[in-house]
Amino acid sequence: FRFVHPDKGLNLNDVNVEIRNRMIKEGVFMVSRSNIGDDVVIRCVISNEGVTEESLERFVDTIVKHGSDVVQGLPASA
Repeated sequence: FRFVHPDKGLNLNDVNVEIRNRMIKEGVFMVSRSNIGDDVVIRCVISNEGVTEESLERFVDTIVKHGSDVVQGLPASA
């Protein structure tokens, strides 16, 4: 999937790379990146049979939070 934003002036590839980097740094969710054509996409890696609907909801919430932070120019949390 790909984080998108209505601001057409954003480089969404850079935004998606930064979201992934922040998630890797947090160490809570395993994500990888890939390219589809010229677009950077984020791939959720699910390797735990104990994954719940709630954990997937937290994953999506985390993507949205980091995406919003990146778009606003906020630094990654320490």
